[in-house]
Parts: sequence; structure tokens; C-alpha cells
Amino acid sequence: MTPEVSLSLLRHGYRFQPRMAEMSGPRPTLPVRVLGRPALLVAGEEAVRLFYDRDTMARAGAVPAPLSEELFGAGAVHGTDGARHAHRKELHLSALGPDRVEELMGVLERSWVAVTSGVAAPRPGRELFDTLTEVLGGAALEWVGVGTRDVRRRSRDLMRIVDGFGSVGPRHLRGRMARRRCQAWAREAVRRARTDPGRTPVHEVARATDEGGDLLPVDVAAVELLNLVRPLVAVAWFAALVPMALQERPDWRERVGECGDDESRRAFVHELRRHYPFVPVLAARATRDIEWGGHHLARGGRVLLHVVATNHDPRTWEEPWAFRPERFEGVEPGPYEYVPQGGGDVQRGHRCPGEPATVEVLRFLVERVAELSDGQDDLVLDTTRMPTAPTPRPPRAGPDAGAGVRHRRGGWLTRSR
Repeated sequence: MTPEVSLSLLRHGYRFQPRMAEMSGPRPTLPVRVLGRPALLVAGEEAVRLFYDRDTMARAGAVPAPLSEELFGAGAVHGTDGARHAHRKELHLSALGPDRVEELMGVLERSWVAVTSGVAAPRPGRELFDTLTEVLGGAALEWVGVGTRDVRRRSRDLMRIVDGFGSVGPRHLRGRMARRRCQAWAREAVRRARTDPGRTPVHEVARATDEGGDLLPVDVAAVELLNLVRPLVAVAWFAALVPMALQERPDWRERVGECGDDESRRAFVHELRRHYPFVPVLAARATRDIEWGGHHLARGGRVLLHVVATNHDPRTWEEPWAFRPERFEGVEPGPYEYVPQGGGDVQRGHRCPGEPATVEVLRFLVERVAELSDGQDDLVLDTTRMPTAPTPRPPRAGPDAGAGVRHRRGGWLTRSR
């Protein structure tokens, strides 16, 4: 019987179908059901090519509206396809171009100094995560051009939007309430920008048009404004993982710290995003009948790309469950090898246009965070929580009390039980 996986995904998080990466054959595939409908769960580099094939896959309706609209917002670029998607994406490609990223980095440095100067260094875990949220939120809000009013509150609301996605209960409710508050101030920012001939990203968003040449509705423009700042705040989840990664590879602390070099930091950032995926799966809909991995999927059926299995596929990665930044030394990852922010061509497909900005922001933060701890932290991950972040290990009784984390074969996510 084909399994229904919706509740399993919510329950198990990153441990969802943990054996997927070990499946034999060139096209690891499992027929499943999602919300009662047939779907295929796929993994690996070849599956990434399928998933980002614009002639075969669409995003509209792939993620249930209540989840999609909470994270991305109603009418966002993420749920569009074809000419509409290409036109809307031009806005994000322009707002996140090289010159804009350079401006962002200057603002980020000021925000880091403003938040961290004169206070004790935040401890790895929740304290560091909250500091990173405020640093990134302040930088994103100033860079986009909406000012620095209520930075802490707005930064935490942007974090709650991401934190509530894919959850149930109080966390989901907090995310929905935060979305409403952020949507309100973003609408007001768009209205003000439409009366002001400025040149910041908020002005670009305010002047953006649909494919017919009409100004985007204020609500939709506000959604896209939040889709510029929210992902930058979400980088806090990756940056908070730096101390945990350095537990596994303490030999990289000097290489990425103050005395290190940018090439090493960039390799570390790529491996951080590969080793600790942000989400377990991504979803798309088939625009035609397909045959994949020996299974048939009718038009309209969902394809779920298993991100954890893809990023740890032994067909692509040597020692896939080991944290090895050296695999990216002098090498840029290919467009289909792994999917930290989508795969394929960023100009024409659904790959995130903010990926270069994320890499640069993380490169900056890796250097700072590496200097904050002495390497004695004992951190663990709740791999059922999405998204996850490291927390200090609870005190343990017995002869092993106080022992550091042991990274056995399987790394942060044991492959099989």
C-alpha cells in the first residue's frame, strides 16, 4: 500500500525517509501519497534536473496555500510559472544584483558592530541565534530602505514567519500573526515609496509592474518586499550552526576565523549549506504524465525532492555524511549537485536569486562567529524540528557526563536506525 507521508514529514522532520540516500539504482524513487494524492519522492542529482525542468514541473499549487502563503505570502513569485514568473523574478534579480550585495555587506558590518559592541559574547545556541536575528534583521531593514524603526520587534517577527512554516500548534499560530504584522508595515512602506523617487530596493519594489505593465497591487508588492528581507533574516539558522560544524572540524577554526582567508570561508559556507539542509523536502507539480524510476505519475501529481538525501547522495559526494569543507576548496558547486537554495539556472528557473547574497553574508558571519567560542561547546540538533538550530546538550549523569559531542559515522543525522 502506498504510504501517506504528510503527517510523517511533520513528525520526523529531517529524519523523514532516512534511507532514501542509500537506495540502489540511478534514480532513487518512492511512490507515496501527499494529502491523499499520488506523488513521487525522488532524490539525487538526476532528480534535481527533473525537479527544475521548466517544461515538466510547475510550482503553482505544489505547496498547500496555508503553508505557502504563511512563508512566501499570497501572490509571491515562488508560486508563479512561465512568463509571469520570469517577469516577476527580474525584480528580485535586480534588487539582489552585485552592487546591491556590496551595499548590503557594508550595512551588515555596521549592524554587527551596533548589536555586539559593549556586550558579552553570545553563547552558542539560542543566545547566539537571537543575536544573529537582530544583526541580520537590522541590516536587512536598513539595506532595503525601510529604516531602523522597531528593528528588534520586526526582526523577531520575520524570524517567526520562517519558524512557523511547516509546523502545527502555537509555533504555527505565532508565525501567522507575525506575517500579518509584517504585511501591514510592508504595505505602508510600499505606499510611502510610491510617492518618493528614491533608489533603494523598497523603491524598486514599489515601482515594479506585472507582465502587463501595471503597478503590482500594494499587497503583492508588500509580499515581495518581505521576500527580500525575510530570507536574509533566515540566514541566522545557517550561521547559528557554525559552532556545531566547528565541533566536528576544529581544525578549520583558524582557517575561517580572523586570521583565515575568504577562500576557506567560502568553502566552509558551501559545506555548511550542503551538510545542514534548511528543509527536508521541496515540492512541485508535474505538468504532464511522467515515468521516473520505474514509476508512473499522472499530470498534476506532486514530485517531492528529498533535499537531505540529495545533499548526502553517495553517488555525488565522497563521505557524504562527513563535514568536509575541503571538498569545495577552489570549486564552486554545480547547478544540480545540491539544493541549498534551489537548483538549475537562477536566471530562468526557480533557483533563489538571493543565493550569492546568502553566501557573502554567511562568509562574513562565519568569521565573526568562529571567534566567539572556544570550541568546548556541546551542542545537539533536534532533527524533528523544522527549521532546526543547535542547542546545548542537557546535562548527563553517569561516567560520560561532560564528554563532548562524538561525531560518529552518520554525522548530525544518523542514516538508519
